[in-house]
Amino acid sequence: MKQSPLGLSVYRSNRLERLAEALAELLAEPPEDPFAPECILVPGRGVAQWLSLELSQRFGVWANALYLYPRNFVGWALGRVLDASPAGL
Repeated sequence: MKQSPLGLSVYRSNRLERLAEALAELLAEPPEDPFAPECILVPGRGVAQWLSLELSQRFGVWANALYLYPRNFVGWALGRVLDASPAGL
């Protein structure tokens, strides 16, 4: 899947393993800012822990991930958009 120009990629599957593989392929390329956290939307804490385990097994080490749940993601995304808007809007 091609990444959108805004940096938001949506992957859908009923197989969690395939989603983890797609995410690992996306994360295999080094980011522009190596200190920026990877923001990943997950449905719950258990999925976040499982995904951390899967990614650490694949890459050898996995750190600096920001797992957001659907409710938190909306607030996080709005905060980034509103903080980036010019003053007076």
